Amino acid sequence: MPTVVGGFIDAEEKENHFLDHWHEFNPKFAPADAYEAAAIQFLTKTRTTTIFECVRRNGDTIRFDQTSDEFAICSHEGILKTYYKPTPLWHQRGSNLLYFWEQCAR
Repeated sequence: MPTVVGGFIDAEEKENHFLDHWHEFNPKFAPADAYEAAAIQFLTKTRTTTIFECVRRNGDTIRFDQTSDEFAICSHEGILKTYYKPTPLWHQRGSNLLYFWEQCAR
């Protein structure tokens, strides 16, 4: 994980991800700045036994919390790429943990 995790690369990217994923969280995030801040907090908090993390070959760090289902990707430069809660219905895998491991292998 980079020592500093910033936000999305620009305001448009932040807004696009917010519009795609704000509804997946409870409570719901509003505005986009709160969504971005939660993603940064998730990526920088101390790992627990339920938080899995891997680094892809391209240097991206992926983090998944098996308890909360939070999933985030951060580039090796510390740029937030995405933050959401995956669902097996959407990704068509048996579980979100399997989805996480598949994403790590990419």
